Order: sequence, then C-alpha cells, then structure tokens
Amino acid sequence: MRALFRGTLRRATALLAVAALAGVPTFLPAQAKVATKQEQATKAFEQLTEHMQKLQTALKNTDPEKAKVIGIGSKFIQEKAIPNKMKEVKALLDQERWDDSIDTCKAVIKDLNKLIDLLLKGDSRIENLLKEIDRLEKFKERVQKLIQDQKNEKDSSARAEALEQQVKKLEKAKQDLDNLIKDQKDLRDQTNQQGLAADPKKATDMAKNEGDLKERAKRLAEDLKQVEDTAKDLSAKPAAGKPGDAKPGDAKPGEPKPGDSKPGDGQPGAGSPSPSAGAGAAGGASQDMGKAQNKLQDNKPESSLEDMEKAIKKLEKAKDEVEKALDEAKRELLKLPFEQLSKKQDQTKVETDNLSKDMEKSESDGNKDGENKGPTPGKQNVQQAVPKQKSAAGSLKEYKPGKAKQDQQDAQDKLEQAKKALDEALAQLRQQLQDEVLRSLEERFGAMLAKQRKISAKTRILEAQKKESLTASGQTSKALLSRANELATGEFELASEAHGSLKLLEEDGTTAVFPDFVIELRDDLKKVGRRLQDAKTGKASQAMQKEIEDMLQMLIDALRQQIEQNEQKGEP
Repeated sequence: MRALFRGTLRRATALLAVAALAGVPTFLPAQAKVATKQEQATKAFEQLTEHMQKLQTALKNTDPEKAKVIGIGSKFIQEKAIPNKMKEVKALLDQERWDDSIDTCKAVIKDLNKLIDLLLKGDSRIENLLKEIDRLEKFKERVQKLIQDQKNEKDSSARAEALEQQVKKLEKAKQDLDNLIKDQKDLRDQTNQQGLAADPKKATDMAKNEGDLKERAKRLAEDLKQVEDTAKDLSAKPAAGKPGDAKPGDAKPGEPKPGDSKPGDGQPGAGSPSPSAGAGAAGGASQDMGKAQNKLQDNKPESSLEDMEKAIKKLEKAKDEVEKALDEAKRELLKLPFEQLSKKQDQTKVETDNLSKDMEKSESDGNKDGENKGPTPGKQNVQQAVPKQKSAAGSLKEYKPGKAKQDQQDAQDKLEQAKKALDEALAQLRQQLQDEVLRSLEERFGAMLAKQRKISAKTRILEAQKKESLTASGQTSKALLSRANELATGEFELASEAHGSLKLLEEDGTTAVFPDFVIELRDDLKKVGRRLQDAKTGKASQAMQKEIEDMLQMLIDALRQQIEQNEQKGEP
C-alpha cells in the first residue's frame, strides 16, 4: 500500500512538471505543440483523480490514515476546480492568448504544488501530532497568563497582609514604649531618692533593673528597625489599584473610611522616603540606659539620673515616631481597594474555570473527529485551582488578606502543576513528531535514491547511444532528445520531492542540521535536470548524479543513526 501511495505522489509531481512545461511557450514556441502538452496534462490529471479515488477506497480498511490524506487531496481538487482551470488553459492556448494562458497555468501550478504538499504528509499522524501540539501550546499560554495574574493578585494580598502586620507591630511597639517609659520614670524616681550614694544592695538592684530596661530598649530598637525596613519595602512596591479606587464604605465598621485619604495617597511613600519608626531613638535610649547602669554599679545614683532623663526623652521621641508611623500604616491599609482586589481575583477564577471547560470540551471535540485524545494534561490541576480562587475572593471581600494570600498561593501552585504537566506532554509529543518525521524522511529519501539510480543508469545508456547515433551533421536525433527530456522531468520530480521534505523538516525543529543538505540536494537536482533538458548526458552530468546519490545515501544513514539513538535512549 505504501508503494501505491507513493505512486500517486509521483503521478502528481510528474503532472506538475508537464503543466509547468505546457505553460511556458518560450521553451516550446509552436502553438500546436504547446496545446498538445496542455491536453496531455489535462488527461493525466483526470487519470490521477481517478487513481486517487480508487486508491482511497482500497486503503479505507487497510490503511485509514493514508485514505484520509487522499480524501483531503480529493476535496482540495474539488474546491479549487483544478480540472476546469486546466481546460481553460487549453482554450486560451487555442486562441493564442499567451499572457492569459501563462497566468492561468501559474495558478494551476500553485494549486498542484499545494496538492503535492497535502499528499507529501504521507499520513495524517504527523498532521494529528501537529494539531495536538498546537492545542496544548494554546492551553499552556493561557495557563502561563493565569499564573502571572494569580501571582500579581497574591502579591497584592501579601502587601495588604504586610500592612496589617505592620499596624499590629507598631501598636505593640507603642504599648512597649509606654511600659518602658513608665518603668524608666519609676526607676528614675527611685534613684533620685538615694542621694549621692545608696545602700550597696539597693544600688546593685537598681543597676540590675536598669540593665533589664536597657535590654528591653535594645530589643525594641531591633524590632522597630525591622518595621522600618518593611515600610521601605512597601513604599517601593506600588499599591494594587489606582488612587481613589477604594470607595467610601469599603472600610471595616468603626474605622475611618478610605475616602478620608487625600488624592494621590494610594501608593505609600511614592516619591518620598518612608517615615522613621523610632528605631534610632530607641537604640539611643538603650545606650543611655547602659551608661546609667554602669554608674549605678559604681553606686553613683545621682550621676545616673542625667542618663536616665536622656533615655526617657529618646523613648518619648521614639513613641512619637511610632505613633506617626502607625497613623500612616493605618491610612495605607484603609486605602487598599479590597472590593476591587476581590473582583479581580474573581475574574481570574472565571478565566481559570473557562480554561478547564475548554480543556474538557476539546477532548469531546477530538472524539467527534474520530480521535481519542484522552484527558488533557493539567486539566485536573486547573480545576482544583478554581475553589481556591473562589475562597481567596471571599476572604478579600471580608478584609482577610492573610487567608486570601494562602489560598492564592495554593491556586498558583495548582496552575504551576498544570503547566508542568503540559510541558511534559508537549515534550513527549515533540519527540513523537520527530520520530514520525525521521521515519517518513527515511522512507522518502530511500524511494528517491532508488529512482535516482534508475535515472543515472538511463543517463549512462543514453550517452552511449548518443555517441553511436550521431547524424552526419553531428546533431542528436529527436528520439534521443525526447528521452533526455524525460530523464530531465524525472530529476525535476525528485527536486519537487526534496522541496516537500523541507516542509516536513520545518515542522520538526529538532532536526535542524538536515535542511541545509536537503536544500543543496534540491538545487543539485534542478541543475542536473536543466543539463538533461539540453541533452548534456556526459561525464559532468553523470558525476553530478553520483553526488546526488551519495547525498541521499548520507541523509538516509544519518536519519537511521538518529532513529537508533532515540530508540537506545528509550524515547518514542
């Protein structure tokens, strides 16, 4: 059946060569001869069509893939009305309308080239693989977009959560400062009562208490430094929505409304440094407390009072800065458009749900075409992301960014898993495509080599006959010229097949090394074909044919080696 199929292809390429010859009067200037050639082309095409119909019927049960390919070709012939166009060329030639006939003939040649391309696919497995790759690639693109959208929405929730944590940390720092200021003042008053010197045990106790206050101030300074660093990070990241996006009424009950903020406040710290949160002042207070501790250890309570006063002032300064930072953080938190963030997350959920439905629908569409695609890779992961996205949208509506962020991370993870599944499936399909292309090319080049060897042998015989039958004037007989022209047609047919092989190689980017050789092969076939048209069958033409045979053998060997390597690696 493979031989029958390739026979159909050879008939189509031969027909293309005849049609091209008929449509160029400069090669055969006699009107009658050109018209005869066109009539031959028309009859040959009718025979080709009839042969395709019979072959399609014969292959329907034994090789449905190839029968489908031939069916596609037959449908193309009907749609393009090729037989009518060929008859039109004949009529134009009879009327000596050379320009019109050439234009129409070029259109026919274009259609025939397309027909050859359809038949050159060999069987629909390569076409099906390309369709499946395209289907999954489109799904992968949508998944990638959803991953980016989900990441952006998670980042917005993370920013909102960070602002919430910032408010809580500043509120705690304010309370810690109040307690620290009170305890330092109490210790200052106690120290003030001691005079120039105190009971040694009392001095030791006060020094210990001052040391504890120093450590508390030091830890508080470190905590406030982290708060300041977080504020800088938040200032560097734009808010999720435009200024003014938040609507009055979006704030939590009992809190100031987002509309209370001034226009342009939607991005915290944009264009200006974030305010201090008292870390420096608290750190300075800790140092003053350390000095006071040392003086108390030396039983110099009166001398330590000045350092304690300095510490209290710095703590009060730190408290003032914390209060300002706290007010700013609360304003920024209230300005976050939670309603908009919720709607945006809900939109991503809708797009994710639509993707999962499209994935499922594409499976049933494939079954209608007689194909069994099976479950779309990653579909289940996409479906599992939807409830997480729905939960996240609800949490944002309830002003719970921390809960929303976790659900969004889970949804993003599911989408990442879907992308991974699609990547793995695409890698396997591309390997299968390469395998199909390699085997199809091996078969094609093998058939081309066999045909080239026959043409080469006939060329050598024809050269010998030419030497024996030269006329008295030294001219080659018309019969031998006709045979040389037939051999030229055979070379042009092989050039067309080489060109068709390039299209296969374009579909499979992994065999990137082959196209250059095939282009060289095609060009060499055209060159030797033109030489044979001029009845140049001597050593130069024969040497070129030998090079073509060697090139084809080299390509076949390289393809077999690649196929064997794939099989040894355990690839499809």
